[in-house]
Amino acid sequence: MRVTDFVWNVGNCFSGARDHLYGSTLADAMTVLRIMPSLSWLRFESPQALSTIIIVTLGELRIMSRTIPGLALILGVVMSAIPAVFAQSSFSWSAKCHGAIGSGATADWIWTQNGASIASGNGFCNYTLTSNSGSGTVPSNANGIVVLFTVHVDGACSKQVSASQSFSPGTTPSIRLAASCSGTSYGGTVSIKADFILS
Repeated sequence: MRVTDFVWNVGNCFSGARDHLYGSTLADAMTVLRIMPSLSWLRFESPQALSTIIIVTLGELRIMSRTIPGLALILGVVMSAIPAVFAQSSFSWSAKCHGAIGSGATADWIWTQNGASIASGNGFCNYTLTSNSGSGTVPSNANGIVVLFTVHVDGACSKQVSASQSFSPGTTPSIRLAASCSGTSYGGTVSIKADFILS
């Protein structure tokens, strides 16, 4: 169902319920709301479309609440059925490196929805920029993340570690990774230790 059709149906449903329930009881109101289709299965086209539905719903409930005592309590039930897939949250990341000349670390992350890639990002640090950080916005429909963290010393060693996490849309995951490697370069031992945090 397209959201434009749904908005029309919601408006008619609430208008009809309002006319039917004028002067009725809270129990009658609950009966009408129970026969409304669940909102949780809908695939909304955009955050703006979801906002339109909320505006229609709130407007009708305000009108109905003037005639039905306690009807405002139903608002929480209705709103809880609307998925939070369009909520947005922010995240920050930091990377710290401690290593020899020619060393560095790179973090690459992929935001996923049900296992499919929908967006990506990256961060880094190295032997000259030993501490680095940044921030961004979690995609509104993301429910998973995969992070690859790679450390290296040029011509001597490299190592990659990874982590993945599932989370609810509208929230922020928390990932912590640490990696190190060592090797021989120009007759001596060189190494790097690095840490990455996204939360």
